[in-house]
Order: sequence, then structure tokens, then C-alpha cells
Amino acid sequence: MIIRPETPDDVPAIRTLLLAAFPTAIENEIVDQIREADCEQISLVADEEGQIVGQILFTPATIERGKHVVNGWGLAPVSVLPKAQGRGVGAELIRQGLDQLRVMDANFVIVLGDPKYYPKFGFQPSSQWNVRSELAGVPDEAFMMIAYCEDAIGDGGIAKYRKEFASAV
Repeated sequence: MIIRPETPDDVPAIRTLLLAAFPTAIENEIVDQIREADCEQISLVADEEGQIVGQILFTPATIERGKHVVNGWGLAPVSVLPKAQGRGVGAELIRQGLDQLRVMDANFVIVLGDPKYYPKFGFQPSSQWNVRSELAGVPDEAFMMIAYCEDAIGDGGIAKYRKEFASAV
């Protein structure tokens, strides 16, 4: 398996992957909207002998407290073809994506996900830094982050994904 950046030729396979990995087309719509927005992003794919079996997307995110805004990244979605699940594909995508962000001196990475899965990559409840999600009703233990630069995060605030993610709620 090779982890590499997404190319334009991968888009149809990624759409098929997202439809297979999630119960609705919402993730597909979000990823397409982000591509159309042409924003900064990190999209990696897991390629097994020419077949895309996994994909992960990191997009800009912020932590806002009044006029103070800290830039970082949001992880969403990470997807793996059902037949390739349980083999570490998603974990390797997460690790390599986080490695890239660390090298880029990212301030933080947020994720809304399984509190039993993401801590093994260094994610902790964001409340530890007085950071909460802008989304109402998100359980504290499911909204997590990695703080690469705690000084930048300061007294915390409200974490926000890009506006394209609003359709997911």
C-alpha cells in the first residue's frame, strides 16, 4: 500500500469510496464542495496496486475567542473501503497526515470522532484546552484535538471547521 497525495484522476474513485464507506452521500458532497472552493487542503489516498482503498482529508480550521483567531486544521473525513477495513489503512492515513501537519508547524488538529479510536494518534478531549465545538450537542469526549502549539491556543475558544461542513449536521 502506498500513501500519496490525491490527484485529479483519483476523484471518481474517491467518490465511489466515500459512498461505500458512509451510509449517506453527505461526505461526498462536503468533499466535492471543498474541492470546488479550491481551499488549502491535504488529501491523501491509500493506493493498493492502482486501487484507491482509503482517503483522508485535512482542511483549515480555526479556534476563535472574540477577535483572537488561531489557525489550524480539521480532520474529516477519513474513509476506507469496507473490504479493506481492519487492516490499518485508516490508521496509516491518519499517521501520515498528522506527520505532514507537524512538519508544517500546524498549531492544532481537531476531529469529531470515536473517543476510543483517535487517542492512539495523540488526540485528547478539546475541553482540556478550553476548546469546544461550534456544533451544538457534540459530546465532550467525541470532540478532540492535538495541540502542537499550546501557546497559540492560549485560553481556548470555539473551534470551527470550514463552512462546507455545515451540511453534515
